[in-house]
Amino acid sequence: MMPACSPIDTIATALENLLSQFDESPNLRALLSLLVKPFQDIENDACALIETALLSNAVGALLDRYGLLVGVPRGGRNDTDYRRLISVRIAANLASGTIESIISVIAELAGAPVKSSPVYPAAYQLQVFTTSPLTAAQINDIADALADLTAAGVGYQVTEVASLTPFTFDVGPGFDAGEFARSIA
Repeated sequence: MMPACSPIDTIATALENLLSQFDESPNLRALLSLLVKPFQDIENDACALIETALLSNAVGALLDRYGLLVGVPRGGRNDTDYRRLISVRIAANLASGTIESIISVIAELAGAPVKSSPVYPAAYQLQVFTTSPLTAAQINDIADALADLTAAGVGYQVTEVASLTPFTFDVGPGFDAGEFARSIA
């Protein structure tokens, strides 16, 4: 990822902008460098502050403030999970209500691919294809997000299709003891 702020080398910039008749003047160049150095320090500190304040780099109390801004309580989550949930909430706040934006948010929450199917006249069904079962916290987050993202009067159902113990036909009489899918919202 590209850094949000890369400090400008103010000393080099000042020396480059020096008039050509002073190019061979070491005393003036040294004086200019000395005068501009505090501005270089300010530039470096400002960029460090910007980088620290980004959501992608925020930790602890700063992350809690981001959560407060978007209305997401920490709920005992670690910084990484909480940052992801805040990012998803921001995406949900910016979502347009289209099925594509809903799929994007749910895929981020589940950490798995999502497929949708229309259910007429006014509903949709999502299938979440996971490699391991969703946690109770993920299921709650998905249910909360769907309640916020789905328009009034539109129904939905979310099915988790986990591939750990798939349901299969047995070679003998009867079925294997796998699980095909489960409804989560």
